[in-house]
Amino acid sequence: MRVRSETAWTTAVRQRAESHPEQVAMTFVDYSTEPWGRARNLTYGELDARVRAVGERLRQVARPGDRAAILCPTGVDFVVGFVACLYAGVIAVPLSAPGPYRHNDRIALAMDDCGCAVALAPRSFHETTVRIIHPDDIEPDPSIQWTPAPCEPAETAYLQYTSGSTRHPAGVRVTHRNMAAVVGQSRTSLRFDEHSTIVSWSPLFHDLGLVFGVILPLATGVPVLHMSPLAFVREPLRWLRLLSDRRATHMLCPNFGFDMCVDRVPAAQRAGLDLSPLVYAGNGAEPVRARSLARFTEAFAPYGFRPAAHTPVYGLAEATFVVTTVPLDQEPPVRSFDRADLHAGRVRRIGDATRAGSPWWAAGSPSTRRYGSWIWRPDCPRGRRTSARSGYAAPTSVPATGRTTGRRSSVPPSTARTAGCVPAISASSTGIACSSPAGSRTSSSSTAVTTTRATLS
Repeated sequence: MRVRSETAWTTAVRQRAESHPEQVAMTFVDYSTEPWGRARNLTYGELDARVRAVGERLRQVARPGDRAAILCPTGVDFVVGFVACLYAGVIAVPLSAPGPYRHNDRIALAMDDCGCAVALAPRSFHETTVRIIHPDDIEPDPSIQWTPAPCEPAETAYLQYTSGSTRHPAGVRVTHRNMAAVVGQSRTSLRFDEHSTIVSWSPLFHDLGLVFGVILPLATGVPVLHMSPLAFVREPLRWLRLLSDRRATHMLCPNFGFDMCVDRVPAAQRAGLDLSPLVYAGNGAEPVRARSLARFTEAFAPYGFRPAAHTPVYGLAEATFVVTTVPLDQEPPVRSFDRADLHAGRVRRIGDATRAGSPWWAAGSPSTRRYGSWIWRPDCPRGRRTSARSGYAAPTSVPATGRTTGRRSSVPPSTARTAGCVPAISASSTGIACSSPAGSRTSSSSTAVTTTRATLS
């Protein structure tokens, strides 16, 4: 089923529920009671029935265009709540689930920033000033005749918020057109087919986990298995076994996940793993380290892992998902640049063996031809950001104050150039863009991660 750029994502999901109601849409593996997990399948028919029930409840307490915070942990309730918001015409606001070890004040800041009218949360959660809906308390009722709300491509589907760990939370407005575009373009770049399977542990409130683990698979029909981030951190071998047992072809996680698999899974526990089906081992959401990828390859090549599966990506919420990526089956190249020049805001390539060089992994070229993007530098005028244009670049950002009564547009490419944001590093004639320093984190005082050269037409 193809998703055209003007076709609502919810339409694709509903059509799949009608045509393949018994098809498993997602599998959630729960490790809270059993050490190697208890799998819970969610079919498209079951998803649609639960979404309609929650969507009907949403319509009773919220109007189309209202904001609804999703405070459920990774699991069925989060997915049901997210899709229900879109069915009901309510703007979803995915946020981390409150907990005793989390900064819950950041959640409150984000909810206040966009003016949430309602929150979807587990039945154990009651501490909020807005109306609460518990998806796990609502049973599907076949007698309810309920039609999902129609939506226009330019209407807002959800708000993607930053963590707020270093500044006030900022939200990006993602439209239905953005969602449809990212599905269509990612289907091509990721080469999904009837044999594809995704395994993910990324949190669903993060754009990486939401797009890769919910939006893409539900629209394309690619089966996906989820485990919670905590389950992975406690025992990385669980993730590797899921990849092996389910013959996963696609996975995407931050760089530290690769390090944890090497450091926390001794050779004796790797016996029996088969990672040969992996064609896409995406690495994003934080600086990509050359040493991490090399160590992972060395540790798991004996178990079928191919170096060409490594796929560094660069993305940002303002672009909905990925901006640049290395093509599948192509090993990402490393390029060295003069370290002193980089700190001074200049770009000069030098020999790879030079001590003064800073090796950077390439994050590929634009995932779509109509892309323009630039390096963001700390000395750019206040409020400037990396700028990108494509079919799925989110058009506007939610302001940090003012309860979304007004919106500011993302910085247009021409403005970004004249504001002192230098063109991105072009590591070769094909315009390969460097993702991040290999072997070291990007500091707040240095040039930020790059995207790609301008290829606007």
